[in-house]
Amino acid sequence: MIQAVDGFEQQGFETFRERWQAFDAVRDKPVRVIESRGERVGIARGIAADGALQVEFESGMQSVYSGDVSLRLAS
Repeated sequence: MIQAVDGFEQQGFETFRERWQAFDAVRDKPVRVIESRGERVGIARGIAADGALQVEFESGMQSVYSGDVSLRLAS
């Protein structure tokens, strides 16, 4: 764990991105992004190099950063 934290501190999220994507349970699935301003539905498209969730909405691809977001698989 210490080694992983050191790697993150020195190189950022990019070094973990490939491994993260291998375990990404929502990638390419419909999701609901619930934010303080409302709810939006889109398709999860993975994680950006900076760790932001990438969601394809009707208006186009957007990065979701907020810590006040709830993510659910869309039904």
